[in-house]
Amino acid sequence: MKNLLKILILTLILASCKKETESKTEFPKSDFNLKTDLTVFKKNMTELDTIKVFFDHSVCTYEGYERIEITKQSDSIKIRTEFKELTFSENKKPEWNLVYEKKISETDTIWQFEKFIE
Repeated sequence: MKNLLKILILTLILASCKKETESKTEFPKSDFNLKTDLTVFKKNMTELDTIKVFFDHSVCTYEGYERIEITKQSDSIKIRTEFKELTFSENKKPEWNLVYEKKISETDTIWQFEKFIE
């Protein structure tokens, strides 16, 4: 009788756990469209969006790369730029070095990355 009771309790626990794991978690989706919103991203970005831009600065015998990450934070845009140089690196696996990290107001008129993309 005790074994039957233990089996019944275990079955109920497993059944209740299974129902919780089966429910799908819905994540919020962004409406940002890279093709149409890129030139006005400061207005159309939400905190769900991140833009990553990669540049290859390599030429002739020089090899260097830059990456820019743009994210939205409430009423500002955060820009983080990193650079990796491979030509003069003594390490076999060079690290990304932070060039700058700035927060720019959404209404800023000086940093016009959208104009560069246009």
